[in-house]
Amino acid sequence: MMCHQRLVYVPKYSSCQSSKIDCFRRRWTSGRAGHVEATESKGPFQEIGLRTGLNVAMDTLDMSEPTAIQKKGIPVCLNHSSVALAAETGSGKTLSYLLPSVELLKRTEALKGRALPQRPRVVILTPSRELALQVLQDAKALNKVAGPDSHFRCIALVGGRAKQQQIRPLRESGVDMIVGTPGRIAHHREAGDLFLSHLDVLVLDEADTLLVGGFAGELKSILEPISARERRVARSGSKESDPCRVILAGASYAQEIHDAVHKYFDRDFEWVHTKQLHSLPKTARHVESVVVDRGSKHDRLIEEVRERNDRTSVLVFCNSIASCRSTEHALRESGVQSLGLHGGIPPRLRDVNYRRFVSEDVSVLVCTDLAARGLHLPQVGCVINFDAPRDSYEFLHRGGRTARAGRSGEIVSIVHGRERQRLSILRDAAERGDFLCLKATHEAITERRRRVDGRSNVPRRRTAERDAKEEGNAQSRIRGLPKELQRRIMKTRR
Repeated sequence: MMCHQRLVYVPKYSSCQSSKIDCFRRRWTSGRAGHVEATESKGPFQEIGLRTGLNVAMDTLDMSEPTAIQKKGIPVCLNHSSVALAAETGSGKTLSYLLPSVELLKRTEALKGRALPQRPRVVILTPSRELALQVLQDAKALNKVAGPDSHFRCIALVGGRAKQQQIRPLRESGVDMIVGTPGRIAHHREAGDLFLSHLDVLVLDEADTLLVGGFAGELKSILEPISARERRVARSGSKESDPCRVILAGASYAQEIHDAVHKYFDRDFEWVHTKQLHSLPKTARHVESVVVDRGSKHDRLIEEVRERNDRTSVLVFCNSIASCRSTEHALRESGVQSLGLHGGIPPRLRDVNYRRFVSEDVSVLVCTDLAARGLHLPQVGCVINFDAPRDSYEFLHRGGRTARAGRSGEIVSIVHGRERQRLSILRDAAERGDFLCLKATHEAITERRRRVDGRSNVPRRRTAERDAKEEGNAQSRIRGLPKELQRRIMKTRR
């Protein structure tokens, strides 16, 4: 008879209180060796379908109660093959797909054994390497404190790192979960380093960005083996292989996203969303900083940053790489230490800049919307829109980098001229819970200008009084001209 050794894992987190550790020990070591004591009542995460090990992990991480999107979304993810989760920023979307992915992974492992080399069972796609590494960190933290029935192996596949070093664990022992960017995962698939035909769960985090943000080629490459497997199963009529589950997670629920989903996936999705969708956190305070002309925006930005960066970290958003560079230069010239994060910076330097900002070595980060998608930065107390957001995507995602998880925060928008109208329209839409894409934003601006000050391209209704006034103005201008020229003009007008 095999002797079972009793193993106790104690989480190495300074924030874990001794009572939490004692609770963890009691649950997993009570009774005879190798036996897990049955709890009197199910934990809150067990009640929505997760195993004991994951419930213990959440309790150990001081997350004993699921958030609204987790409570609604996790049971749907466990019971449906195609799910779209939509919730406001900072609502716990990462765990709402990560927890059911691990649960499904362990169920499959109990039936089929561990994942084979180069054949992961869960793939999570993110639009940026920073977000991929953040999700990997969350997955590893969950794995460390999970119970013995919930451990899994995960790695990241992102750009800016040695490819062979990344795929070595994939080839040698196999991994259960991969978190990565579409470009790097598609590259490894096409190179024969990665096979997705055994995939059980595919997650698209920040799906609104992935589906409409220029990742079409990479997504088609990744979805190709999944679609081929489903066609094969449909032709054979076999029920031995379940279809790959697809989970979409994002902060928007617009018609544009629905259209993109139907373009990539030939299946019906269960849509789950929260009541606060398309709105900013209630603890965020919006400040509008108005300047007379565009040339004075840098001076106003320096004032706003100096007022805040001594007590909190500040994110400054720009609409382009050129704007980021000029803004960062202006801050440095004024003596404000800042770093950049945008597509014009090499991946390794981006890594360094991001880590320095997260560790609070530098308190100001100037970035494009690359940093607006999904990043959890609890130290950020202020977001500054140096360039006005162009639609609800940018407005909601940027503002969602502060005031997260019930904390307070400020959103400062430095605007001039017609930017005030755009900002007002986006704020009104967020307060109503509406979502405006770029086209809808332009239409709303045109309508407001027509209605308020008549300066749009839509012609105003002509009246007899206005016609008479214009004719009188024309006659007065003609009378000031030489006689010969007056006769020619009048002859032409007849």
